[in-house]
This record gives sequence, structure tokens and C-alpha cells, in this order.
Amino acid sequence: MTDLNRNTAVQTSRFYDSYWQAHPPQPSGEQENARLTAIQRGLDRFLALDHALILDLGCGRGWLAPYLAKYGDVVATDFSPDGLEYGRRNFGQFADFVLADPNLSNYGLGDRQFDVVICSEVIEHVEEALDLLKQIQKLLSSHGLCILTTPNQLLWSDFIASSQRTAHLQPIENWLSPSSLRAMAAHLGFVCLDHYGIPLHKIRFGRSRWLQNRKFQSAMRLLRLTQFYERILVNQTLYQCIVLAMPNA
Repeated sequence: MTDLNRNTAVQTSRFYDSYWQAHPPQPSGEQENARLTAIQRGLDRFLALDHALILDLGCGRGWLAPYLAKYGDVVATDFSPDGLEYGRRNFGQFADFVLADPNLSNYGLGDRQFDVVICSEVIEHVEEALDLLKQIQKLLSSHGLCILTTPNQLLWSDFIASSQRTAHLQPIENWLSPSSLRAMAAHLGFVCLDHYGIPLHKIRFGRSRWLQNRKFQSAMRLLRLTQFYERILVNQTLYQCIVLAMPNA
């Protein structure tokens, strides 16, 4: 981990410890449910193992654990002690919750190699995104998958101009465009298996926001065009999901 990302980890840990103390965790809302659907789509399409070893990297309060446990054994890690403690109390039967240490190799997870690394809404909160992807490569087995969700930098100005959660921005907001995310992954030799937008009903920006309404999404499902639909939306939606395979997997 670079010094910049190590310092960011400390900042983020303090931010979230303070945040969870002031804002008790709530049930999953539209944004988290949409991210979950995107992650499950990647797992269902590309995970070849019946029982995988899965890492939820930057697990927050651990809300993904019950869903990931359907695919195998789950390790959930984060830098925030308060968030991790909430995860242990509420989802401990679904995952092994490990407090990440930014000063240790592989965050203190040891030499374990994971079949899948889930990294949801994390990469935009580090100074050096490339360094985080390098760290993910070290954590993956030779046949491993990384499924990563992150906001779309092309929508940053629209997001900031709106009333959507701007009061809860984190110390680091370093959003990536879809093209820059793909280029960064390709630079490290990752193979991009899929890359798609995550449409929302309540938070829609731009001239193409009508494409994300509920009726249009339902029509795409009925026509069995969901995969095509979400791929063409990747530059239009607030969130994006990319599925990466290790080189020569």
C-alpha cells in the first residue's frame, strides 16, 4: 500500500467511525439494492466454482455478507472498527469479519488467495486507484475474479449540483470514468469480462435519464435485453460495475 492510500485508510476509518456513531445503519435502499443486483449478475455469469472463497474488500457495515455467502465462504474486511463490529453482531453467521490494517501486507489477511474479490464503492475513496487494483491482484488466485462497483466520474458535476447525499461525501472523492477504469485494469493485465451501468429509478441524470425509468427497464427484461441495455448505459448511470479476470485465468 502506498503512503497516500495508507493515509487515506486512516482518514476513512475515522470518518466512518464518526459516521456510524451519528447515523445508525439503515436497511438497504435503492442504491445498495441496485449494486447488489449488479454484483450478483457478475457472480452468476462468471463464477465457475460451486463454492468459492470470497473477499468483501471495504465491507462497510457488512450488509453484503448474507448474499455473498450463497456463493461460498466469505471474509469481510474494512478499516472502520465500528462498522466491522456492527457487521459481526448482525451478519457474523455469514462471514468472517477481519479488521484491516493498512500497515500490514495484504491488509493483515495473510497469504490467503481468494477466488473472488468484491470491491463495492471503495476505489473512488483512495488517492491511488491503480495501487488498489494492484493490491487486489495480490489477493486473487490465478483464476480469480474481481467485481468492482463505483460511481461514474462522467456524472460527478450532475451529482454535486443535485441534493443527493452531498452532505455525506467522504474525505476522498476520486471518481473514475468507465473508460479510465477499463484502461487502468488493462494496464495491469486484467481481462474485462463485462462492464455495465447500474440503472436507478430515483437518481437519474442527463438527457438519457428516461432510459432508466422503471417501465423501460421492465420492457428490456421482458425482451431479454437486460445485458445489452445495461452495457449501453455504462456512460449514463450514476454507478458502474466491472467484472475483471486475472491475466491468463
